[in-house]
Amino acid sequence: MALTGIPPAAFMRSGNPEDPRSRRTRALLLAEAEREIARSGRLPSVASLVQAAGVSRGAFYTHFSSIEELAVAAVRSVLEEFGENPDAVPPPRGGTKVARSQLGYGAFFAHIADHRPLFTALVATSNDGSAREELREALVRQTVEAIAASPNRPTGLDSRHAAAFLVGGILGVLSEWLHDPLPLDPYQLAGQIADLLPSWVADGAEQIPSVHVDLR
Repeated sequence: MALTGIPPAAFMRSGNPEDPRSRRTRALLLAEAEREIARSGRLPSVASLVQAAGVSRGAFYTHFSSIEELAVAAVRSVLEEFGENPDAVPPPRGGTKVARSQLGYGAFFAHIADHRPLFTALVATSNDGSAREELREALVRQTVEAIAASPNRPTGLDSRHAAAFLVGGILGVLSEWLHDPLPLDPYQLAGQIADLLPSWVADGAEQIPSVHVDLR
């Protein structure tokens, strides 16, 4: 499990998730979809995707019920990739919680920047909203854990409501950043967000919410 906390195999629509051929086909479709999005700026149709990937429509529908489901899987795949890389977050300098927050968010945004066309099309632009909700829910879930772990959180605070509030702001900033023709460096953006975090979150979290990954 990684950032989303759910094994990728759980999202194999049908077939044997342990079959390497099935996994290769699924990975091929996701990779080709990202290339098509980078080329055109939008999610491809099923017909154009299977033609570019060199697979049948039947192979596509073995793994995904629709192109919108593939979009969610593409975002999930990037999140899983980030969460499974323990070296994504460099060690904090100076040992301060704020430094840790900035470094953690910076690593996360740098990873998203490596997939900028994908996130711009599916998270910051798409009218469907499914892929954005996938990212939002993953971040909310991790933020709830960070809030619950803070000894200084306000008495009676609903962790889920507080997490939704914080993540809503982060996603708003992220969307602006993805659309910016001259975007800030990911670590500069992270510094701005770290400055906006409530002190009781920054003081109480061992690691920032978006990279507090459960790999068990």
